[in-house]
Amino acid sequence: MRDERKLDLLRAEGYALEMFSDEQLEILGNLSENEIGVLVDVGHRLAEEEPETSAHVAMTIGGLFF
Repeated sequence: MRDERKLDLLRAEGYALEMFSDEQLEILGNLSENEIGVLVDVGHRLAEEEPETSAHVAMTIGGLFF
């Protein structure tokens, strides 16, 4: 069973989770605390470089930028 607190943390960090399927939310809700931290950190770094990275968007998979 997924941890809704982890999903709430991701939402609070600006992740638009409404686009994810139940299966994807299950995966995100079962990430470890360290994995959540890495995801949030990467999201912050991408946001800091948004003008630069958005010019080089290669693909989006499951709503996540790669």
